[in-house]
Amino acid sequence: IGTATETIEVTAAPPVLDTDSAILGAVMENTVYSNLPLFQSTTQQRDPTAFATLVPGAQGGSRTPLIGGTANYNGYLYLDGVPSETINQQGDNRTVSLNVSPEAVDQFQVNTSVPPAEYMGAGSMNFTIKSGGLKFHGQASGFLRNTAFEAWTFSQKASTIKNSAGQNIPAPKAVEHPSEISASIGGFVPHAGHKVFFFFAYDRYHSRFTQNPALTTIPSTLMLNGDFTEFNGSPGTGLSGTAGNTAFLFDPTTNNCVGTVCTRLPFQGVKNGVPTNNVIPAGDISPITQKIESFWPNYNNATAANYNAATITNNYLSTGIGGRDNHLYDYRVDVDLSSKNRISAVGALGQVVYANNFSAPYLPPPYVIGDYAIIVPKQFDVEDAYTITPHLTNQFKWGYTRFYMPIISASDTAHGYGSPSQTIGAFGVTNLPGGQTNTEFPDITFGTSKAAATAPNQWGPNGNQHSTQLTIPNNYSLVDNLQWVKNKHLITFGITYQFQGLNNANPATYTGVLTLPFNQSPTANFTANSSSIDTSITGYGYASFLIGAVDPVTLPLQNVATIYSRIKPFAPFVEDSWKVSQKMVVDVGLRWDYLPPLHEKFNHFTYLNPTLMNSATGTPGALEFGGNYGGSAVSCGCKTTSQAYWKNWGPRLGVVYSVNDKTVFR
Repeated sequence: IGTATETIEVTAAPPVLDTDSAILGAVMENTVYSNLPLFQSTTQQRDPTAFATLVPGAQGGSRTPLIGGTANYNGYLYLDGVPSETINQQGDNRTVSLNVSPEAVDQFQVNTSVPPAEYMGAGSMNFTIKSGGLKFHGQASGFLRNTAFEAWTFSQKASTIKNSAGQNIPAPKAVEHPSEISASIGGFVPHAGHKVFFFFAYDRYHSRFTQNPALTTIPSTLMLNGDFTEFNGSPGTGLSGTAGNTAFLFDPTTNNCVGTVCTRLPFQGVKNGVPTNNVIPAGDISPITQKIESFWPNYNNATAANYNAATITNNYLSTGIGGRDNHLYDYRVDVDLSSKNRISAVGALGQVVYANNFSAPYLPPPYVIGDYAIIVPKQFDVEDAYTITPHLTNQFKWGYTRFYMPIISASDTAHGYGSPSQTIGAFGVTNLPGGQTNTEFPDITFGTSKAAATAPNQWGPNGNQHSTQLTIPNNYSLVDNLQWVKNKHLITFGITYQFQGLNNANPATYTGVLTLPFNQSPTANFTANSSSIDTSITGYGYASFLIGAVDPVTLPLQNVATIYSRIKPFAPFVEDSWKVSQKMVVDVGLRWDYLPPLHEKFNHFTYLNPTLMNSATGTPGALEFGGNYGGSAVSCGCKTTSQAYWKNWGPRLGVVYSVNDKTVFR
């Protein structure tokens, strides 16, 4: 029981209202958000940009927050006042979230309305990296999640899997093993006269998790050998003979046409000693496709627990292991050259390595759909702050932002994945042009019909979406701000110049992924009394695959694999914060953005000229190249035909009026 002499002292108080700025938004110090819970996902470490949505007027978006109901990717991101953007990463929080540790952030600012004229975008976010000080400070922390600590979900306990004997047994918890360690240190460099300060932070994140299981269709054991009678009979055994076994697969080598009427004979192979419809004779099965499908595991061994022989639809339960291995390095070095001049260097480097970037249904290699991906964001800033007079200060910044994203196809042997035995040349297909068409497993799809309505899932990469490709955006920035204090005015003049480039190769070689479509038409019958193929009733894409009857293949050739896009925007601005009285401040500013049209460094872009005569059609409207290649008949003699818009004026006007220390109108 307390005595009468005990006292309780309240040291925390509500934040003081800002009465000097009309800007709407918020500034959050590290001491505040370091005590708030940050979510750690199964694919990413703690995200320092996550708290931006706590600011009134901001809500979650695809990348940066949506400000005031605007669309995705309209915000702008800054690191230490330098644009943290590229051509690809407009309004993309990953240029900070993937290379800045939460422990490295000194503070961040979110502007939701009446942003300063030095910032562009529909709302902006600016993150500042910590500095060292006259005392050494640091921290080390660890965050661990593990399957053993996870609770059962509502439906997980009811889930079952098959064991090697084909029996249903309770499924284990989904694997989830994310962990994160963080360390940082800051202080001063000894014997440097207390003029050199440093800060360094490191964050390492590792995770592995089970992908959601998915049912898919794979060829049954009988189908792998050309027997499709299960569509008319029982799974696992099918039928023998022709009774009750209506033919739906027809042999394209038996075409017989009389006038405009064509017919085909059904495929018949010997099964159990009798001729049987819908069985492809072994001699008709292509040796190329036999090699392509030879990598399926033995259904009676490795995949027995996941394969259900009692059905031919959704007969394979697949899952995969995903995860990330991320490393973040952040630093800041400050050097006081004099009491008036400080030079700083800031760096934020990250590396995100995907365990894999596979998608459902997680088939075994080389049939897997997906790729291997890495993201390597980097940002470097050099800053020079100089006090010219007590009333005049200049701040110059140079910045570099890079967001390197290489993607390697899952079976690309040229980059160390897959096996040479799983490439198209090893299957017996020759005379293909160079590039990754020759170095990886092809993309294979199958068609269906009414008689055979379910096809195996797609095999291999999903076209050029999962081809080997390189995306390298870079941004070089120059920022200069001159601040002048004159009586009741705080006037700022400034300019931002950016040289943005995107080097993109998709695919990264002369050819991309080889797509082999196997539709039902080669094994379908003709419509009665017609020469047209009836693909709606008969035929089966996987049967067409077995006999090597691929549909027409289009393989684009890229004489220019890499496109070098360039744009050089700049924006001068002026703003004034005028303290009209003790209770009123007026913020006024004007910004002008010059956004020139995008162009290609080597004039590889083409443009539509609506007045140029098209030699192929004899009518106006033809494509022409940039530059001067081939003269005026094929080139525009320019970098781009698009015209720059010169009226991107952005005025700013804000008023703040303080009634008292508790009430402020903006």
